[in-house]
Amino acid sequence: MSQPIDDRLVVIASFHSPHEAHIARSLQESEGIRARLDGEHHVSMNWMTSMAVGGVKLLVLQSD
Repeated sequence: MSQPIDDRLVVIASFHSPHEAHIARSLQESEGIRARLDGEHHVSMNWMTSMAVGGVKLLVLQSD
């Protein structure tokens, strides 16, 4: 079953540091925009692969 177009997650930014990504997520949520991070644990465990995996991605709902 496919999701409605406005419920899809979209990447709005990517970061090399999980710390920077958490700050950006917190800023989004302080404005009432639901956000989540993708890849934060992978980058935390092996930071040398951050560029290869695209860093830590900040995702929000397309409708937001």
